[in-house]
Amino acid sequence: MFSIRSAQSLQRMSSAEAARWLVTTQAFDPSGIKSGAVGDSRVKGGKGYPLGIAWSGHLGIIVAEGANLWKTLMFQYIGRSVLGASDPNVTWTDDAPAWERHPLTEKPEEGFNQPEEATGIASYCHGPATLLTWQSRRILFRHDGETVTGVLLCNGDRLKPQNAQGYEMMTAWRRSPNQEKSLKMPLVYMPRKHDPSRALWRNLPVLTVPQEEHENRNSPETLRPRNLDWLEQMGVQDQPIRLHAYGVMYGNNDAVIDSTVDDSLDLNLCILTAEDPRVGQAITDAINVTDDGISILANFAGNVAKSAGLDPEEPRRQARELAYSTFDREFRGWLRGVTVENCEENCGNGLSR
Repeated sequence: MFSIRSAQSLQRMSSAEAARWLVTTQAFDPSGIKSGAVGDSRVKGGKGYPLGIAWSGHLGIIVAEGANLWKTLMFQYIGRSVLGASDPNVTWTDDAPAWERHPLTEKPEEGFNQPEEATGIASYCHGPATLLTWQSRRILFRHDGETVTGVLLCNGDRLKPQNAQGYEMMTAWRRSPNQEKSLKMPLVYMPRKHDPSRALWRNLPVLTVPQEEHENRNSPETLRPRNLDWLEQMGVQDQPIRLHAYGVMYGNNDAVIDSTVDDSLDLNLCILTAEDPRVGQAITDAINVTDDGISILANFAGNVAKSAGLDPEEPRRQARELAYSTFDREFRGWLRGVTVENCEENCGNGLSR
């Protein structure tokens, strides 16, 4: 979407591109000191001190893409029956997108700006419509009527991700003992961010765990994205979809972007929605076999180097990278052909070649 600019193009930007940057900034802006908005009581010495990264930067986002825009939107629609309805601690209050609420000012919005001491209390999310349009920043464009010629970027409303699984539907979650100890809370879930060193297919076990397993346990260690639970409830199985994973990795106190993750995986929807738990288990077994085989190969490469009097670490690393690069193509191709009917046969024989 965004390309390298010439010096002249740094002076102005089309309204269309500025709109794309506006959405991107509200979603992924790093932390750090911002310009201080006049009238914001949090400003000290003309500076707005860090409130943390923008909301989507906390997440390991998973989108289920269909054959067209309509299907993609429907795949992401999450009914109350799936998202938070069964949890008495989840309440959707005054839930509405930003454009259906009164215009925000330079001040933090009362009831939305989450105080530090309220970290872990997810009711500040209000609901999924509010969260999908969360105003992490206050942004003012300067323009000449046709093009944008300047921007003022200030702090918006603070929001932390602890225990927001009843409001946010497009990320997996993990239980965090460290957060539970820090916040002195019995149960804290954090978004499960993507690992840039792991391809999406290697994380499929987190996405294919049947919801029944969660219902039979009071505090599961992981929760898959709620949009996948929605697909399961829809009862749609036999059609191809694309899982699209993306996210942002931050560094230096979350003030800079270190890297981004953008990976996709083509598969049959039945892998994510099949009622038969053996489907998800078969996929997990296939991934485990692959991981185990590559570990054996890496250790073999290290032992060969060690027998030659060399440092084994670099050969071990190179063997692992080469193996995963080779299996990445093979695994993705194999996965596209897996259906409920042939899963057992494919998982038994598909990788043997």
